[in-house]
Amino acid sequence: MHFNRLLASCAAAAALGSPLSAQLATTPRALGMGGAYVAVARGQEAVFYNPANLALPGNPHASAAAPQLTLGATINGLTFGDLDDLRGFDELSDDQRADILSRIPDGGTAAEVDVRIPVFSMSFRRAMFGVSYNLTGRHGVARDVVDLLLNGVQQPRLLGTNAYDDDAILSQSQGYRASYLDFAAGYAHRVGPVSLGVTGHYLRGNRLVRSGAVGIDTVLSVTAPDLRVTYAGVGRKGANGFGLDLGAAIQPIPSLTLSAAVANVVNTLEWKGDPEIRSLTMSRENYRTGDPDQLRNDYAASARPLSSADPMLAARARGLAEDLDVGATLAPTLRLGAAWEPRTGTTVAAGYQGELSDSRLGGPWDRSLGIGVQQKVPVVTLRAGLSTDLDSGTMLGGGLSLGPLHLGAARLTGSSEGNSGQSGWLFTFGMGGQTNSRMN
Repeated sequence: MHFNRLLASCAAAAALGSPLSAQLATTPRALGMGGAYVAVARGQEAVFYNPANLALPGNPHASAAAPQLTLGATINGLTFGDLDDLRGFDELSDDQRADILSRIPDGGTAAEVDVRIPVFSMSFRRAMFGVSYNLTGRHGVARDVVDLLLNGVQQPRLLGTNAYDDDAILSQSQGYRASYLDFAAGYAHRVGPVSLGVTGHYLRGNRLVRSGAVGIDTVLSVTAPDLRVTYAGVGRKGANGFGLDLGAAIQPIPSLTLSAAVANVVNTLEWKGDPEIRSLTMSRENYRTGDPDQLRNDYAASARPLSSADPMLAARARGLAEDLDVGATLAPTLRLGAAWEPRTGTTVAAGYQGELSDSRLGGPWDRSLGIGVQQKVPVVTLRAGLSTDLDSGTMLGGGLSLGPLHLGAARLTGSSEGNSGQSGWLFTFGMGGQTNSRMN
């Protein structure tokens, strides 16, 4: 049963598992306010939201942040509590197995993961610099795959009384992931009452992968029917590109900030290198006695140029290869925001952002509208916020700052890419600080 446990781990990883989200709040303070942070960001945080904010009155003379981490994970149909059940599936009762299967939609379960790590960011007066590592991915698992995991290969189904849906397994058990480094530098300047800003990006891609089930071979036998599933991944290593963000901001009255920016006005991220392929074929024997470490090693060791792959495997993986570069760039994204400070220590904000073109790296939402509040009290600063994708998706966030330590968390519910019943969490924490002196 070792390989079944490996399958359980893979299903769990997929359930925790994609593209960098334009809606994913980069910093703890932003997530705590439900993402409604476009008009609130000051100092080094402006590099991630609107560079023009850096020229507004009241900005710190200098600010910096050490490594921060933002992690978002969503799953469709199932819950995160089901993951432990899947890992220990052989201890589940028949009723528990049936319950898990009943909650997986006909379209399968799907999961997304977004990770952002602003390694370092700083501002000095009206200039700023930041380095961020980004990882994004999404993977789906067909209902029949989970059925195989929980119940094994069932002879009556293979004989046709209730056949496995091969087309669903192939189309729904698909995924992708991408990772890259973002080196950003920005500057802001005030022209009369209006602040204008620009941020340039150098993007260094690490890896882009499309993966999934590409072949199913049914072997009928009275004694030991088999279902052989071939899993493959097609990827490229390395990418380069440049990006450009433009922004404007104004304070018509001292207590009100209006801010607007378009990220990725220019984006030339292009994945290069000859595609390579990895593959693994899983059979009944693997399900029963496979060594998970050895299978992982075999999958990694199978890497070779796609051009030199077995013709049948290359033909089966053609769809992955043809779809590899589709939408694998960052979409232009419009950001609008307003922030009001009715009294000292209180900030109320609203923000909107939406992608202006399709992108596989755009995250679970292609648009969002949110409101948030921040309240400074002795020793600590508290935040809360709510945002929506203007459909069925909602995000409820909260957070706090205690000295240089900043924390944020949010609960996601709704749907993504047509998948109902999606839910998940976002967590973020980091260290940062700024000078007490402010610019005029």
